[in-house]
Amino acid sequence: MEGGTAEAPSLGEIKKQLDKLIPSYDLPLPAFSAKKRAGKRSYDEARAGNIIEENKVMKVHGYEILNYAFPTLQLRLDVGSGTYIRSI
Repeated sequence: MEGGTAEAPSLGEIKKQLDKLIPSYDLPLPAFSAKKRAGKRSYDEARAGNIIEENKVMKVHGYEILNYAFPTLQLRLDVGSGTYIRSI
């Protein structure tokens, strides 16, 4: 949407989307991360302009919505090791 305003999703809609993440979800790895791909750090490749798209199964055990006032959502996530929060 260009130039428009986004409609605020309801708390129920947000919970429905968060529930899809449990127990695990295939999410993209951030381009700027320390993860090694083909022996090179991902962030070095990204800085050189070589964006490698790769997904990883990340485990989400649960969540708690702390505060919601559109457009800001504050939540607590219980995740497995190696989960990139910025991918969620």
